[in-house]
Amino acid sequence: MTVPSKGMVSSNFTNLQDNITYNPSSTCNAGVTTGCHTDALGRVFSNGTILDPASTRQLPASGIDPVTGLTGTPNGYVRDPFFNCTASGGCSSFVGNTTKDFTQDAGGVLLSTLNVIPTSRQDPNAVKLLGLYPAATAPGLANNFKATFPSRTKTPTPTTFGSMPTSAPRTSCLASMTGAT
Repeated sequence: MTVPSKGMVSSNFTNLQDNITYNPSSTCNAGVTTGCHTDALGRVFSNGTILDPASTRQLPASGIDPVTGLTGTPNGYVRDPFFNCTASGGCSSFVGNTTKDFTQDAGGVLLSTLNVIPTSRQDPNAVKLLGLYPAATAPGLANNFKATFPSRTKTPTPTTFGSMPTSAPRTSCLASMTGAT
């Protein structure tokens, strides 16, 4: 069974960096690009990077992004990652940010700068529901919970009508309901 990771729970679901750390297909560097995603601006992200839905925008016909100034695919859609955010504060503006490598290789960014979701962007009811999951019993994102159940050491003996004590009065169900004996 898969439950929220220890890092997610301990941060009250604001730090989701485990999505990159434990993502088996997030290997993304100069030599291996199978765990990468490239957006319409040519920015490269490791799998597991969370993009901010509030930052969705369509590039104009010129292809020049009015936010970052980067040139990309005309009329393409882009989203910015949750980058340089704090749980209690917010995120830095992407105005003028020309970073194109959001991977964790030598030319990329630090993992600690990605996937931190500000509490102001979270639904408190959803966070409470996530808190109802049991604690992870293993590291990782997938299959990180194993439940154990106590084994029975003694098999109970079933009671049958024939094993009732002989001193107990035997009355019919109908008689006991009507008060007759």
